[in-house]
Amino acid sequence: MLRFNKRQAEAPLLLDRQALIEHLEEHLVERIPSAVAALPRGLLWAMLNETIRIAFWMRIFDVEHLRFFTVLRWEMAPGFYREPRLWRIVANVDRPEAERMEALGNPDLEDAWQAAIAGADPDHWQDRPEMLAQ
Repeated sequence: MLRFNKRQAEAPLLLDRQALIEHLEEHLVERIPSAVAALPRGLLWAMLNETIRIAFWMRIFDVEHLRFFTVLRWEMAPGFYREPRLWRIVANVDRPEAERMEALGNPDLEDAWQAAIAGADPDHWQDRPEMLAQ
């Protein structure tokens, strides 16, 4: 019997950007249907495409982590990673991806999350984190 590990099973989504966008759209529909319904589909897909681009730049390649990263942008703040304490975690690509995603949920970061939410700006949907890293 042929068995696939998680990364192999997710490969088709990671290699097909449109399929990944549609997968993330389905995930958002389950979590926040009213927000998704309020946007024209083309705009929604563009926003999801930008989210994927940013996540890939941060070396986030696991589909589950991409869903988590997407939800953080939608439910918390589109540029949540701009908050310095959160940036140090998510942009530290020397740490394993799962470890970084788990660290974002540390209760000690409550004030960092509040700062990220307070600093939310619609322009963060078009962020270039590679420029923030400089």
